[in-house]
Amino acid sequence: MFRGKEISFLLFSLLLFMSSIIISHGIKNIGTKNENYITVKGLSEREILSTSSSWEFRYSLTGDTINDINKANNLSLSKIKSFFLKQGFSEDHIKMGFMEFNEENYKESLYKYRAYISLTVHTKNIEQMEAVEKNIAELYNQGILISNSGGPRYYFDNINDIKPEMLADSIRNAKLAALEFAKHSSSKLGKIKNANQGYFEFLPIDRSLGAQEHYPKKILRIVTTVSYYLD
Repeated sequence: MFRGKEISFLLFSLLLFMSSIIISHGIKNIGTKNENYITVKGLSEREILSTSSSWEFRYSLTGDTINDINKANNLSLSKIKSFFLKQGFSEDHIKMGFMEFNEENYKESLYKYRAYISLTVHTKNIEQMEAVEKNIAELYNQGILISNSGGPRYYFDNINDIKPEMLADSIRNAKLAALEFAKHSSSKLGKIKNANQGYFEFLPIDRSLGAQEHYPKKILRIVTTVSYYLD
């Protein structure tokens, strides 16, 4: 005859055993359900040409008085404008930015003041900007030393015009990848479970060139992630 405590222990052990079977079965079902879908990526790329460009640069001037620097700056601006006008730009394309004065307190300083002047040139004519970049040495030869400049930056302003087509293309490529997987796994492709559009990014035409902003030609790229049910 089993005692009361022994019976309770046996019942508890039996319930614990049955619970572990139920939990294990549930975990297996969940795992099986998760395996019934596939996640794939679809890529779309376009080679594009920039539609606008800007070049921001600085140059410095020295003088013993503010008036000396202003006179020197008028001469420098005249040379800079002549250079850009010769390349086909208009004066509206050339914008003067800030003018910063620093007092030189070093014993070795030849002048009392040094000024830094910023200038921005903007155009939608990409060939003009490329020509300017190639011939910038002409300014150096005239005594205008450009500093703090990484060269022109190039932009693509019509991205919204090609976004829908590229997005559709990336989704189509994702579906082709999913169909190929379903074919080789003897499955049938079902409905979309979820999708992530990703984001559009610009890349240099040659992936080893570095920052894409410095090149007129670029690659516009999007990767879409889509999950499909498998039947």
